[in-house]
Amino acid sequence: MDGIGLVPLAGGTGLPELQGDGLQQTIDSCLEMGKKYMECYYPWTNWEESPPMDEVKLVVDDFQRIGDLCNQNGLRFAFHNHFQEFGMADGRVVYDYILDKTDPELVTMEVDLYWAYKGKTDIRDYFQKYPGRFELVHIKDSYESESMQSFACAGSGVIDFPDLLSYRELAGFKHLIVEHDM
Repeated sequence: MDGIGLVPLAGGTGLPELQGDGLQQTIDSCLEMGKKYMECYYPWTNWEESPPMDEVKLVVDDFQRIGDLCNQNGLRFAFHNHFQEFGMADGRVVYDYILDKTDPELVTMEVDLYWAYKGKTDIRDYFQKYPGRFELVHIKDSYESESMQSFACAGSGVIDFPDLLSYRELAGFKHLIVEHDM
């Protein structure tokens, strides 16, 4: 990466790899590569539906602990959403619970605009309700389809990026990460 001028910004793994000895190993790996953020992409045990609230509460506790250790090591901890977080658990939207119960100093969000769209939420409501919480933005697009995996090149699908990116200051965007999935 050095040879072609790429600077690694963020990376991570699933929650099981961020527990026990794996957490410090992942932090050390991120630091060795010069990353600024360590992310959790997959905290849930079931990827077909929204997680139960007891699992959500445990994950939030883990996020706080992981975020604290990341801060102590000079990293910023981020959570990357998928569609499940916009579902309900015990009458509450999971993503709301995560944002309400995590300390913004310890946990920031990498909001994936594609998965928010697939989760049938208006992510702009979150930008307004939780200003400054979304330092990383995952940009990928969707074809008009009910399929969960209808990936399109950014700008060629149905997501209104100019509108969403107009919230950059309010939401706290620091980095836009364009992904061409699949």
